[in-house]
Amino acid sequence: HNHVGTYVETPAETARLLDEPDPAMVGWCLDIGHLAYGGGDALAMLPAYGDRVAHVHLKDVDGAVLAAAKAGAWSFGQALTSWIFPALGQGIARVPVVVATLLARGYDGWFVLEQDTTPDDPKAVARANRLYLEGLLPTLPPAAPIAR
Repeated sequence: HNHVGTYVETPAETARLLDEPDPAMVGWCLDIGHLAYGGGDALAMLPAYGDRVAHVHLKDVDGAVLAAAKAGAWSFGQALTSWIFPALGQGIARVPVVVATLLARGYDGWFVLEQDTTPDDPKAVARANRLYLEGLLPTLPPAAPIAR
């Protein structure tokens, strides 16, 4: 699982994690927000590693906060307390396109709506994120059947 502040944060580190073990033995918990924070793009990594996605953490990234964090060499904690992860659909992680791409590739696992920090009521944000995803799913093209 790629995550800011760990040994698997950047796209190169994530690729190395996925390239080293046997693909049949190790899946990928794709965290699109942490990947974007680490300088990556889920859509750029899915062609090579999309078949490895076993679980998804959906979160968005505030582009302005990310730019300030990078320019100021902030710690991850400082970025969290500056609300780097907004509600879904309010950032730069391209949540709708990533979800659509995963489904088109046959992904049928969990989407965890993960909100690391928020200045707002956490229950209200969790509800808004759930409603966002529930509203998004019916607008996406139907996924192709999965060959088993």
